[in-house]
Amino acid sequence: MSLTTSTTWTNLIQEVLLPRVQSVFFQNDSLFKIWAPQPHLIGDSIDWPIHYGPSTDYAGTYSEGDPAPNPNIDVILKGSVSKQPFQVSASISKVALDYMGGNKLGLSDPVLFDIENKVKALLNSVNVTLLASLEAAVDSTGTYGGNAIATYSALASYESAVSGVHSISMMEDMYEALLDNDRGCDPSQLICLMPQNQITNHTRLVSGASNYPLNHQSGSPTDGGRQIPGAKFNGVPIYGIPDMTDTVVLMGEKDKVAIFEARPVTIEEKSVTADEVFFLITCNYQIALLNQAKWAKLTGVTA
Repeated sequence: MSLTTSTTWTNLIQEVLLPRVQSVFFQNDSLFKIWAPQPHLIGDSIDWPIHYGPSTDYAGTYSEGDPAPNPNIDVILKGSVSKQPFQVSASISKVALDYMGGNKLGLSDPVLFDIENKVKALLNSVNVTLLASLEAAVDSTGTYGGNAIATYSALASYESAVSGVHSISMMEDMYEALLDNDRGCDPSQLICLMPQNQITNHTRLVSGASNYPLNHQSGSPTDGGRQIPGAKFNGVPIYGIPDMTDTVVLMGEKDKVAIFEARPVTIEEKSVTADEVFFLITCNYQIALLNQAKWAKLTGVTA
């Protein structure tokens, strides 16, 4: 027989929420996983010297008894980018906190949750902004760090407007340009940044057609996927970067880029006139491409 409860208690049941809030929003911290921020506490800008090379080069052969040559005349430039502050606020009504009290809420501290959530949003804004700055800095024209490439042509990054599908040849051309005698990059220092869609395109190119045999070893499960973590090109590690422009690929020496921290994430409670708790959360980060010539960019790659 089918039984029913003798009394309906539905109106007296309290909500008890699980302590972990699920978020549908992606919060990007990908650049911090590649470049750990370095403290930079003095001044309102990040400045670095650039040895542009000798304007007059007297280096060469000599015969015994010849006098010493004149010294080379070097050109020293200064690169400079302004620091960039970021901010976000967290605010919760005290009336709402009154109603959320007791054992009804699994979250032990709604204020702490709101602050943590806002910190993630702040770091997402930092990463999106710095990524856009890096993409723009890798350039064959324009001005970066206060130096115009039209005036100092050797500063130019390698840039190729592909305007077509992802190909092995375009990757090879970029790799070659970085290693040739004009740029002389160290291949062991190179990294490659791609949006995920370009990693997919690249993987399909190097792994054959859709009917390519599955990855399989005796005694192990078959694996129909070919985007195995740790993808490389000519030994250069490839990083999938969320929020990167879908049609861009970057490659260059990792140590020629740095993220500087003028202020770490700082949380301060502020006085307000409303019946609420209010926190201002701030930080100050900037990315610097210290040597444009050691980086390359492909644009217009079919998404």
